[in-house]
Amino acid sequence: MELVFLNSNNVNQKNPHDHVCVLGFFDGVHLGHQALINKGKQAALQKMIPLRVMTFSPHPSVVVNSDKAITTLLTPLREKAKCMEMLGVDELAVVSFTKETAAMDPELFVKTYLRQLGCVHAVIGFDFAYGKRGAGKANLLKKHGQGFFDVSIISEQTHKRQKIGSTEIRRKLDQGDVESIPGMLGRSFMSEVSVLDVFDKRTTGFVPGEYHMPCPGVYEVVLQTGRTAIDATCYVTGETENGEQTVELLFNRKVSLQKGCFRLEWLARCDVAEAEEVVWNHERIYAY
Repeated sequence: MELVFLNSNNVNQKNPHDHVCVLGFFDGVHLGHQALINKGKQAALQKMIPLRVMTFSPHPSVVVNSDKAITTLLTPLREKAKCMEMLGVDELAVVSFTKETAAMDPELFVKTYLRQLGCVHAVIGFDFAYGKRGAGKANLLKKHGQGFFDVSIISEQTHKRQKIGSTEIRRKLDQGDVESIPGMLGRSFMSEVSVLDVFDKRTTGFVPGEYHMPCPGVYEVVLQTGRTAIDATCYVTGETENGEQTVELLFNRKVSLQKGCFRLEWLARCDVAEAEEVVWNHERIYAY
């Protein structure tokens, strides 16, 4: 998969080529997002042209609504790129979202990032908005694309009568409800974690600060090293160190693992009795 970075300074220098473009922020790359991508993939296969997903960085709220800015994500860019590649996306275009981008007239946004780059079919969610103050809506995109590209609008996707959305998934993490997240993500919640050398049954881990983490508590997790998957109990302390979120990993057997960056699969929150025991053992260890 090709990763393309676009901004107002370089977009005119990019060589246009026919492609299908799926637009959105795609935090989490959840089942709702996957419905858009699958529609785009169908169109790309029919036309025998590349499938492009267009996303933005940082989250638009950082620029347009700083009081409620979303600064922690379900899938930071590198995680999002991995998900896109697994879904068969050919190109991931990352538009630098700046004050200039936020102030663009909706039609100018379409001309700059879709028409002149060769989009022949655009796919968006029913609630996608673009241009200054989000004035560009789904039906307006059809008007702006007329004569240049077709538009497919994907309706709301639900799970157990709830809208599948990044906001809802973040809310579940805030409540520690990692167990129900696969119903919306289509997989368990994952994060990166860096760990120190492990030659025993416990270690300290550091999760990059850009991840939206489950609330403090004790969780059942799987540490994926690339070669093996190790069951563990994870104590989310709520503490940070050098911008990273600290966790304590406890294993039910002795583990030998060299310092490195791995992946954490979050399965379930432990019940009260299990959690109290883990926290007590953690505090006892650090008392000595």
